[in-house]
Amino acid sequence: MLLGASLLLLPRLAWAQQNAGDSPPSPASSSTAPTEGSSGNFAAAGAGEVGRVFAACKGAIVRIIASDRFGRHAGTGFFIDPHGSIYTHSSVGGQACWDLTVEFRGQRYPAICLLSDPRSGLALLKIEVANTPFLPIGKSDNLEIASPVLVIGYPADLPASPSSGIVAGIDQQVLGEFLSPAHIRADLLVQPGEQGAPLLNLRGEAVGIISGRLSGGGTSAYALPIKAAEKLRRDFARFGEPRPGWVGATISPPPELVNDDHTEVRLDQLAPDGPAIRAGLRPNDVLLRVGDTPIHRPSDIYEASFYLTGGDPVQVEVSRDGEEKTFNVVATDHPASRRGQEERRRLEEEGDPGLRLPGGSKLSLDHGR
Repeated sequence: MLLGASLLLLPRLAWAQQNAGDSPPSPASSSTAPTEGSSGNFAAAGAGEVGRVFAACKGAIVRIIASDRFGRHAGTGFFIDPHGSIYTHSSVGGQACWDLTVEFRGQRYPAICLLSDPRSGLALLKIEVANTPFLPIGKSDNLEIASPVLVIGYPADLPASPSSGIVAGIDQQVLGEFLSPAHIRADLLVQPGEQGAPLLNLRGEAVGIISGRLSGGGTSAYALPIKAAEKLRRDFARFGEPRPGWVGATISPPPELVNDDHTEVRLDQLAPDGPAIRAGLRPNDVLLRVGDTPIHRPSDIYEASFYLTGGDPVQVEVSRDGEEKTFNVVATDHPASRRGQEERRRLEEEGDPGLRLPGGSKLSLDHGR
Protein backbone atom coordinates (compact mmCIF):
# COMPACT_ATOMS: atom_id res chain seq x y z
CA MET A 1 0.00 0.00 0.00
CA LEU A 2 1.21 3.49 -0.76
CA LEU A 3 1.53 5.29 2.54
CA GLY A 4 1.25 8.98 3.29
CA ALA A 5 -0.31 11.82 1.37
CA SER A 6 0.97 15.02 -0.13
CA LEU A 7 -0.90 18.08 1.05
CA LEU A 8 -1.71 18.76 -2.58
CA LEU A 9 -3.89 15.65 -2.62
CA LEU A 10 -6.12 16.76 0.23
CA PRO A 11 -9.49 17.82 -1.16
CA ARG A 12 -9.99 20.85 1.09
CA LEU A 13 -6.39 21.95 1.41
CA ALA A 14 -6.01 24.58 -1.27
CA TRP A 15 -3.52 26.96 -2.76
CA ALA A 16 -4.31 29.53 -5.43
CA GLN A 17 -1.08 30.14 -7.33
CA GLN A 18 -0.44 33.62 -8.72
CA ASN A 19 0.36 34.43 -12.32
CA ALA A 20 3.19 35.52 -12.85
CA GLY A 21 18.95 44.11 -3.20
CA ASP A 22 22.09 43.39 -1.59
CA SER A 23 23.10 40.21 0.22
CA PRO A 24 21.64 40.17 3.74
CA PRO A 25 23.77 40.17 6.84
CA SER A 26 24.46 36.82 8.43
CA PRO A 27 21.59 35.43 10.51
CA ALA A 28 21.77 36.46 14.14
CA SER A 29 23.67 34.08 16.36
CA SER A 30 21.77 31.73 18.60
CA SER A 31 23.26 33.39 21.65
CA THR A 32 21.06 36.46 21.14
CA ALA A 33 17.87 34.83 19.90
CA PRO A 34 15.18 32.82 21.65
CA THR A 35 15.32 29.09 21.11
CA GLU A 36 12.95 27.18 18.82
CA GLY A 37 11.11 25.74 21.76
CA SER A 38 10.50 29.06 23.49
CA SER A 39 6.84 29.49 24.35
CA GLY A 40 4.94 32.67 23.75
CA ASN A 41 4.18 34.66 20.66
CA PHE A 42 5.42 37.58 18.66
CA ALA A 43 3.57 40.06 20.81
CA ALA A 44 5.87 38.95 23.61
CA ALA A 45 8.92 38.64 21.38
CA GLY A 46 8.38 42.14 20.01
CA ALA A 47 8.40 43.55 16.52
CA GLY A 48 12.14 44.07 16.84
CA GLU A 49 12.78 40.32 16.75
CA VAL A 50 10.65 39.93 13.63
CA GLY A 51 12.39 42.83 11.96
CA ARG A 52 15.83 41.49 12.83
CA VAL A 53 15.09 38.05 11.36
CA PHE A 54 13.47 39.58 8.28
CA ALA A 55 16.46 41.84 7.63
CA ALA A 56 18.92 38.99 8.13
CA CYS A 57 17.11 36.45 5.94
CA LYS A 58 15.21 38.21 3.16
CA GLY A 59 18.18 38.28 0.77
CA ALA A 60 18.31 34.46 0.71
CA ILE A 61 14.66 34.18 -0.36
CA VAL A 62 13.69 34.26 -4.03
CA ARG A 63 10.65 34.44 -6.29
CA ILE A 64 10.23 31.48 -8.66
CA ILE A 65 8.29 31.75 -11.91
CA ALA A 66 7.40 28.66 -13.94
CA SER A 67 4.87 27.13 -16.32
CA ASP A 68 2.65 24.12 -15.86
CA ARG A 69 -0.44 22.79 -17.63
CA PHE A 70 -2.50 25.62 -16.10
CA GLY A 71 -0.20 28.41 -17.35
CA ARG A 72 2.42 30.62 -15.75
CA HIS A 73 2.57 30.82 -11.97
CA ALA A 74 4.78 32.21 -9.23
CA GLY A 75 5.92 30.96 -5.85
CA THR A 76 8.71 31.35 -3.33
CA GLY A 77 11.92 29.47 -2.58
CA PHE A 78 15.11 29.94 -0.58
CA PHE A 79 18.81 29.22 -0.92
CA ILE A 80 20.21 26.44 1.26
CA ASP A 81 23.89 26.69 0.33
CA PRO A 82 26.28 29.18 -1.33
CA HIS A 83 26.14 27.26 -4.63
CA GLY A 84 22.68 28.28 -5.82
CA SER A 85 20.67 25.33 -4.46
CA ILE A 86 17.04 26.21 -3.62
CA TYR A 87 14.27 24.54 -1.64
CA THR A 88 10.69 25.13 -2.75
CA HIS A 89 7.41 23.24 -3.13
CA SER A 90 7.01 20.78 -5.99
CA SER A 91 3.90 22.57 -7.33
CA VAL A 92 6.05 25.69 -7.73
CA GLY A 93 9.05 24.11 -9.45
CA GLY A 94 8.71 20.32 -9.56
CA GLN A 95 8.64 17.75 -12.35
CA ALA A 96 5.31 19.00 -13.74
CA CYS A 97 6.76 22.48 -14.29
CA TRP A 98 8.95 23.88 -17.04
CA ASP A 99 10.60 27.14 -18.07
CA LEU A 100 11.79 27.70 -14.49
CA THR A 101 13.07 31.19 -13.68
CA VAL A 102 14.43 32.51 -10.38
CA GLU A 103 14.36 36.22 -9.57
CA PHE A 104 17.39 37.12 -7.46
CA ARG A 105 18.90 40.56 -6.81
CA GLY A 106 16.87 42.15 -9.57
CA GLN A 107 17.88 39.63 -12.22
CA ARG A 108 16.29 36.51 -13.65
CA TYR A 109 18.19 33.22 -13.85
CA PRO A 110 17.16 29.97 -15.53
CA ALA A 111 16.80 27.14 -13.01
CA ILE A 112 16.83 23.37 -13.26
CA CYS A 113 14.92 20.95 -11.05
CA LEU A 114 17.30 18.47 -9.46
CA LEU A 115 14.74 16.63 -7.35
CA SER A 116 10.96 16.55 -7.12
CA ASP A 117 9.30 14.31 -4.53
CA PRO A 118 5.52 13.88 -4.85
CA ARG A 119 5.32 12.15 -1.46
CA SER A 120 6.42 15.19 0.51
CA GLY A 121 5.94 18.02 -1.98
CA LEU A 122 9.63 19.00 -1.92
CA ALA A 123 11.46 20.35 -4.95
CA LEU A 124 15.20 21.05 -5.08
CA LEU A 125 16.26 23.58 -7.73
CA LYS A 126 19.59 25.05 -8.77
CA ILE A 127 20.78 28.18 -10.54
CA GLU A 128 24.31 28.81 -11.77
CA VAL A 129 25.26 31.61 -9.38
CA ALA A 130 28.20 31.47 -6.99
CA ASN A 131 28.32 32.69 -3.40
CA THR A 132 24.59 32.96 -2.91
CA PRO A 133 23.35 33.94 0.56
CA PHE A 134 21.61 31.03 2.24
CA LEU A 135 19.52 30.20 5.27
CA PRO A 136 20.94 28.02 8.05
CA ILE A 137 19.04 24.80 8.64
CA GLY A 138 17.33 24.51 12.02
CA LYS A 139 15.93 21.58 13.96
CA SER A 140 12.25 21.11 13.25
CA ASP A 141 12.11 18.43 15.96
CA ASN A 142 12.70 21.17 18.55
CA LEU A 143 9.49 23.03 17.70
CA GLU A 144 6.80 23.02 20.37
CA ILE A 145 3.24 24.25 20.56
CA ALA A 146 3.33 28.07 20.79
CA SER A 147 6.91 28.33 19.48
CA PRO A 148 7.15 31.67 17.61
CA VAL A 149 7.73 31.35 13.86
CA LEU A 150 7.56 33.53 10.77
CA VAL A 151 7.33 33.17 7.02
CA ILE A 152 9.06 35.36 4.46
CA GLY A 153 7.62 35.05 0.99
CA TYR A 154 6.62 36.87 -2.19
CA PRO A 155 2.85 37.41 -2.11
CA ALA A 156 1.37 38.13 -5.56
CA ASP A 157 3.70 40.59 -7.34
CA LEU A 158 4.77 42.33 -4.12
CA PRO A 159 8.24 42.49 -2.54
CA ALA A 160 9.38 39.96 0.06
CA SER A 161 7.12 40.26 3.11
CA PRO A 162 7.11 38.71 6.59
CA SER A 163 4.18 37.12 8.38
CA SER A 164 4.51 36.02 11.99
CA GLY A 165 2.67 33.68 14.32
CA ILE A 166 3.09 30.55 16.40
CA VAL A 167 3.22 26.79 15.96
CA ALA A 168 -0.31 25.53 16.53
CA GLY A 169 0.31 21.81 16.10
CA ILE A 170 2.31 18.97 14.57
CA ASP A 171 -0.34 17.08 12.62
CA GLN A 172 -0.28 13.51 11.36
CA GLN A 173 -3.80 13.73 10.00
CA VAL A 174 -5.75 16.53 8.30
CA LEU A 175 -9.35 16.29 7.09
CA GLY A 176 -9.29 12.52 7.28
CA GLU A 177 -6.01 12.10 5.38
CA PHE A 178 -2.78 10.88 6.96
CA LEU A 179 0.37 12.91 6.36
CA SER A 180 3.73 11.27 5.91
CA PRO A 181 5.71 12.87 7.37
CA ALA A 182 3.71 14.81 9.96
CA HIS A 183 3.45 18.51 9.04
CA ILE A 184 3.86 21.67 11.09
CA ARG A 185 0.64 23.64 11.47
CA ALA A 186 1.40 27.33 11.95
CA ASP A 187 -1.09 29.96 13.03
CA LEU A 188 -0.02 32.72 10.65
CA LEU A 189 -1.23 34.30 7.44
CA VAL A 190 0.18 33.09 4.13
CA GLN A 191 -0.77 34.50 0.75
CA PRO A 192 -0.88 33.17 -2.81
CA GLY A 193 2.68 33.27 -4.12
CA GLU A 194 4.19 32.19 -0.81
CA GLN A 195 4.04 28.43 -1.32
CA GLY A 196 7.59 27.10 -0.99
CA ALA A 197 8.58 29.90 1.40
CA PRO A 198 10.67 29.09 4.49
CA LEU A 199 9.14 28.73 7.92
CA LEU A 200 11.70 30.34 10.24
CA ASN A 201 12.39 30.32 13.96
CA LEU A 202 13.67 33.39 15.79
CA ARG A 203 17.26 32.33 15.14
CA GLY A 204 16.65 32.91 11.44
CA GLU A 205 16.90 29.16 10.78
CA ALA A 206 14.68 27.36 8.30
CA VAL A 207 12.56 24.80 10.15
CA GLY A 208 9.96 24.12 7.46
CA ILE A 209 8.76 24.75 3.91
CA ILE A 210 5.27 26.13 3.33
CA SER A 211 3.14 23.45 1.64
CA GLY A 212 -0.38 24.78 1.72
CA ARG A 213 -3.19 26.26 3.72
CA LEU A 214 -6.67 25.15 4.67
CA SER A 215 -9.25 26.50 2.26
CA GLY A 216 -12.14 28.59 3.46
CA GLY A 217 -10.10 31.38 5.02
CA GLY A 218 -8.41 31.41 8.38
CA THR A 219 -4.72 31.47 9.16
CA SER A 220 -3.75 27.79 9.33
CA ALA A 221 -0.72 27.13 7.13
CA TYR A 222 1.08 23.81 6.81
CA ALA A 223 4.80 23.33 6.41
CA LEU A 224 6.93 20.31 5.56
CA PRO A 225 9.46 19.89 8.41
CA ILE A 226 12.97 20.78 7.31
CA LYS A 227 14.13 17.42 8.72
CA ALA A 228 12.14 15.69 5.96
CA ALA A 229 13.62 17.92 3.26
CA GLU A 230 17.13 17.21 4.51
CA LYS A 231 16.46 13.44 4.41
CA LEU A 232 15.54 13.75 0.74
CA ARG A 233 18.55 15.97 0.00
CA ARG A 234 20.83 13.32 1.52
CA ASP A 235 19.15 10.70 -0.66
CA PHE A 236 19.79 12.85 -3.72
CA ALA A 237 23.45 13.36 -2.79
CA ARG A 238 23.94 9.61 -2.34
CA PHE A 239 21.69 8.09 -4.99
CA GLY A 240 20.62 10.86 -7.34
CA GLU A 241 16.96 10.43 -6.34
CA PRO A 242 14.73 9.85 -3.32
CA ARG A 243 15.15 6.32 -1.99
CA PRO A 244 12.22 5.25 0.21
CA GLY A 245 12.86 2.17 2.31
CA TRP A 246 10.77 -0.93 3.01
CA VAL A 247 11.03 -3.51 5.79
CA GLY A 248 8.26 -5.88 4.70
CA ALA A 249 5.89 -5.83 7.67
CA THR A 250 2.27 -4.93 8.29
CA ILE A 251 0.80 -3.72 11.57
CA SER A 252 -2.37 -4.15 13.55
CA PRO A 253 -4.62 -2.28 14.12
CA PRO A 254 -4.69 -0.03 11.02
CA PRO A 255 -4.35 3.71 11.76
CA GLU A 256 -7.59 4.65 10.04
CA LEU A 257 -9.53 2.63 12.64
CA VAL A 258 -7.81 4.00 15.75
CA ASN A 259 -7.78 7.49 17.27
CA ASP A 260 -6.42 6.58 20.71
CA ASP A 261 -3.03 8.15 21.45
CA HIS A 262 -1.93 5.12 23.45
CA THR A 263 -2.80 2.05 21.42
CA GLU A 264 -0.52 -0.97 21.34
CA VAL A 265 0.86 -1.47 17.83
CA ARG A 266 1.74 -5.03 16.89
CA LEU A 267 3.45 -6.52 13.89
CA ASP A 268 0.96 -8.53 11.88
CA GLN A 269 2.17 -10.08 8.61
CA LEU A 270 5.83 -10.27 7.61
CA ALA A 271 6.90 -10.65 3.99
CA PRO A 272 8.58 -14.04 3.38
CA ASP A 273 12.34 -13.54 3.48
CA GLY A 274 11.75 -9.77 3.81
CA PRO A 275 13.99 -7.43 5.82
CA ALA A 276 11.91 -7.65 9.02
CA ILE A 277 11.78 -11.43 9.22
CA ARG A 278 15.45 -11.76 8.27
CA ALA A 279 16.37 -9.47 11.16
CA GLY A 280 14.50 -11.67 13.65
CA LEU A 281 11.22 -9.79 14.08
CA ARG A 282 8.09 -11.90 14.58
CA PRO A 283 4.34 -11.45 14.18
CA ASN A 284 2.73 -10.13 17.39
CA ASP A 285 5.86 -8.21 18.46
CA VAL A 286 4.77 -4.91 20.04
CA LEU A 287 6.47 -1.96 18.31
CA LEU A 288 8.09 0.56 20.66
CA ARG A 289 10.37 2.56 18.33
CA VAL A 290 11.44 2.60 14.68
CA GLY A 291 14.63 4.57 14.17
CA ASP A 292 14.19 7.92 15.94
CA THR A 293 10.39 7.65 16.04
CA PRO A 294 8.67 6.31 19.18
CA ILE A 295 5.53 4.33 18.39
CA HIS A 296 2.60 5.29 20.64
CA ARG A 297 -0.24 4.85 18.14
CA PRO A 298 -0.67 3.18 14.72
CA SER A 299 -0.41 6.47 12.82
CA ASP A 300 3.16 6.89 14.08
CA ILE A 301 4.09 4.32 11.43
CA TYR A 302 3.52 6.97 8.76
CA GLU A 303 6.13 9.18 10.41
CA ALA A 304 8.63 6.36 10.95
CA SER A 305 8.25 4.98 7.44
CA PHE A 306 9.08 8.27 5.72
CA TYR A 307 12.59 8.28 7.16
CA LEU A 308 13.45 4.74 6.06
CA THR A 309 16.09 4.61 3.32
CA GLY A 310 16.57 1.65 1.02
CA GLY A 311 19.87 -0.09 1.82
CA ASP A 312 20.31 1.55 5.23
CA PRO A 313 19.92 -0.16 8.62
CA VAL A 314 17.29 1.00 11.09
CA GLN A 315 16.94 -0.02 14.72
CA VAL A 316 13.53 -1.42 15.60
CA GLU A 317 12.66 -1.77 19.29
CA VAL A 318 9.89 -4.17 20.27
CA SER A 319 8.42 -5.82 23.31
CA ARG A 320 8.17 -9.61 23.07
CA ASP A 321 6.66 -11.63 25.90
CA GLY A 322 7.26 -8.72 28.27
CA GLU A 323 10.93 -8.33 27.30
CA GLU A 324 12.25 -5.38 25.30
CA LYS A 325 14.42 -6.28 22.32
CA THR A 326 16.24 -4.26 19.64
CA PHE A 327 16.72 -5.51 16.08
CA ASN A 328 18.89 -4.05 13.34
CA VAL A 329 16.80 -4.17 10.17
CA VAL A 330 18.34 -3.35 6.79
CA ALA A 331 15.58 -1.72 4.74
CA THR A 332 15.36 -2.52 1.05
CA ASP A 333 14.09 -0.33 -1.78
CA HIS A 334 10.35 0.08 -1.56
CA PRO A 335 8.55 -2.19 -4.07
CA ALA A 336 6.63 0.83 -5.41
CA SER A 337 9.81 2.79 -6.16
CA ARG A 338 11.62 2.54 -9.49
CA ARG A 339 14.53 0.66 -7.92
CA GLY A 340 12.12 -1.61 -6.07
CA GLN A 341 10.19 -2.46 -9.22
CA GLU A 342 13.41 -3.28 -11.04
CA GLU A 343 14.53 -5.53 -8.18
CA ARG A 344 11.13 -7.22 -7.99
CA ARG A 345 11.18 -7.97 -11.73
CA ARG A 346 14.66 -9.41 -11.39
CA LEU A 347 13.64 -11.64 -8.49
CA GLU A 348 10.51 -12.82 -10.26
CA GLU A 349 12.53 -13.69 -13.36
CA GLU A 350 14.82 -15.72 -11.09
CA GLY A 351 11.83 -17.37 -9.42
CA ASP A 352 12.46 -15.76 -5.99
CA PRO A 353 9.23 -14.56 -4.33
CA GLY A 354 10.99 -13.28 -1.23
CA LEU A 355 10.17 -9.58 -1.55
CA ARG A 356 6.50 -9.95 -2.45
CA LEU A 357 3.98 -8.45 -0.07
CA PRO A 358 1.67 -10.88 1.70
CA GLY A 359 -1.75 -11.03 0.05
CA GLY A 360 -4.44 -8.80 1.49
CA SER A 361 -2.00 -6.51 3.28
CA LYS A 362 -3.64 -3.17 4.10
CA LEU A 363 -0.84 -1.32 5.82
CA SER A 364 2.89 -1.76 5.62
CA LEU A 365 5.73 -0.45 7.71
CA ASP A 366 7.07 1.30 4.67
CA HIS A 367 6.50 4.33 2.50
CA GLY A 368 5.75 4.32 -1.21
CA ARG A 369 5.29 6.84 -3.95
